Amino acid sequence: MSNNNDDTDKYDRVSIDCLHVPVRGVTYPPQYIKRLASVLERQGFLTPIVIDQRGNVMSGAGLFLAAQHLGVRKVPVVHMHRPHLDRFKQLEKK
Repeated sequence: MSNNNDDTDKYDRVSIDCLHVPVRGVTYPPQYIKRLASVLERQGFLTPIVIDQRGNVMSGAGLFLAAQHLGVRKVPVVHMHRPHLDRFKQLEKK
């Protein structure tokens, strides 16, 4: 897979095995994933996958699935920190 975009070098690369897509009822047709995989193969990652601190894919689920389809081992990611949500969860437990 070629990567014509050097901008992804500034992102962390993590093992795809450490990531997962939370079940939200959103599904992608297989032909969409194959088409996206074809673009990924030709152009590489143009944008990173956005993940939270637990490895949940928050944005870029289609890209994640296309990378899985291609057997990509490491993907560029941006870590989304959600301290306000973590604080809310702590308060919810009380």
